[in-house]
Amino acid sequence: RASHCAAEDRDRFMMSQDPRQARKGGQKPRPTPLQGFMRLGFIPLLLLMAFRLKGKFESSKYAGPGELVDQATGISWPVKDPADKKMILLGTGVRAKNFGVANVNVYSAALYAHPKGKGLKRALKKSQSGPSLFNNIADGAYAKRLYMKFVRNVGQKKIVDALTAVSGVSKSALEEFGNAIKEAIPTGVAKGQSLTLYWPRAGSLVFTIDGEEIGTFRADPKLPGAIFDMYLGKKPVSPALQTSIEGNLNNAISMLK
Repeated sequence: RASHCAAEDRDRFMMSQDPRQARKGGQKPRPTPLQGFMRLGFIPLLLLMAFRLKGKFESSKYAGPGELVDQATGISWPVKDPADKKMILLGTGVRAKNFGVANVNVYSAALYAHPKGKGLKRALKKSQSGPSLFNNIADGAYAKRLYMKFVRNVGQKKIVDALTAVSGVSKSALEEFGNAIKEAIPTGVAKGQSLTLYWPRAGSLVFTIDGEEIGTFRADPKLPGAIFDMYLGKKPVSPALQTSIEGNLNNAISMLK
């Protein structure tokens, strides 16, 4: 009797260690620690991937006539520039900071361009997507304005470092630009505030805060292009902005007719 019980205990133990035997014996196999971890971690990973893909393919959409919404921040931008109704909205997207598994939204960016320049319509029609489209927009001799509306408080040093982290510009021009920003925002930028970079013509850059002009910078004609390259270049600080420009292309072209 004792030997029979011992044999049954041994069989049950073996089946618990071997999933194949457990299935044959009608018992559900116990998950290994790795399987348990995968079951717990796989679903959140899928949700995170889906969230990131949604942000990639739906960076902006129209909420109504004349209004484009940045999906990540919920900020709406009019299709005509509030500072100059002749300038049209090319796109909007979030600037987010990545902290490992999570992105933290910093500000919503919106790019406007003036139709009365050399070839805005031609630049938009020449290439429908990718680097060539953004190069055409950046290189065109027409006015461009970039708005940054902040959705969180950001310190002065981080703002200065971000806007002067460009190459191909003289050190003295970057120092002049950086010092002007420091004086304008001694404690940084608060949630709800807006910074604007206006590129009216080749070689000059106008910087404003909440609509108030801080200064016009002409020390180095390469400064405006270098800063706008952060948004229109191959390694954009806001990929969502480029995605929005591509998705909004036909609407932008229709406004040029």
